[in-house]
Amino acid sequence: MKRFLSALIVAVVTLVAASRAGTCDVAHLRRRVAALLAAHRSQMEAGVAIIDIEKGQAVMFHGHTPCPLASVFKLPVLVEAARQMTDSRTLTLETMLTMHAWDRCIGSGILYHQPPGTRISMGRAIELMETISDNTAADLVFRRIGLGSVNRMMRASGFHDTDISLTNRDAWLITLGMGAQFRGMSAAGITKAWQDMSPSQRRQAAARIYRENRKTSIATIRRIEDASRARPWREDREVDATVDNHSSPYDLATLLVRLYRGQMLDPHWTAWCMGVLARQHYNSRIPRYLPRGTRIWHKTGTDEGVVNDAGIIEAGPHDHVAVVVLVHAIVPGGARIAGTLIAQIARAAYDAFRPYTR
Repeated sequence: MKRFLSALIVAVVTLVAASRAGTCDVAHLRRRVAALLAAHRSQMEAGVAIIDIEKGQAVMFHGHTPCPLASVFKLPVLVEAARQMTDSRTLTLETMLTMHAWDRCIGSGILYHQPPGTRISMGRAIELMETISDNTAADLVFRRIGLGSVNRMMRASGFHDTDISLTNRDAWLITLGMGAQFRGMSAAGITKAWQDMSPSQRRQAAARIYRENRKTSIATIRRIEDASRARPWREDREVDATVDNHSSPYDLATLLVRLYRGQMLDPHWTAWCMGVLARQHYNSRIPRYLPRGTRIWHKTGTDEGVVNDAGIIEAGPHDHVAVVVLVHAIVPGGARIAGTLIAQIARAAYDAFRPYTR
């Protein structure tokens, strides 16, 4: 009997230790995510990457397929801005940026309501860019660090499914046909023209439309945007998704993993970036179904037919998981369902990787 009890105690201790080690049943998580995606296949398309940061276990669906990012592109911009501030004496959090009339962009944010000539520090602009997804602040930061800088950083880090070179304002102007190259085209025509261009031609087109619209007021852009809602929804959805920055779930999830591990930046700037991401105001996707008090670092993105979220969940003191869900081609009225799908996938990842539950 004593031998039996001793063996039983050893077995229980072993099971508890294994539980604490937190080896995830990846096959079960894969089945659960696959079922969630299948349930919404007729309403949207989605790419998913889930990576356990400590152990490297991963689940992916369309992991290497580039998807429209909407405001999730501001996540790599954050990392590149921090990298430049690490290496530069001329760019700091106190560097002042000046918002000109041609920098103002409609959509999310508060900065575009301020008058031209408004000055804002780099640190404050980044805070607005990430926490409330301020489009004008993001464009100021992106232009200051260089529109080619994020792609260079991503390529140097081994990420080849990413193309991030468009500001919010330039993308908006192109999709609305507000330049000589696109004027008079339908949404479908703009989509095809953009798809037929090489990357260098796209950069040239964006630079041209930026110059052509330096005197275009924010009121004019808003008026044309309002009128564009009469376009067929499929064409409108497609042009917005096409004329956008793109990346894959894998690239973004791996970027988050490396950021958390301190492999992208030094300890000071790693902690600073994580602090910014922890202050996200929009928490109806990844955080929605997670227990109150769960630590989360993430960045959302939303556009016509696009609902995204990319972040890190703390499933336990030593259990962290990167979750990226990029949803696009959403049918009209499906944005809320897409947000729910992201929340469900995030909860599935949390359940799979949290300790003491298996």
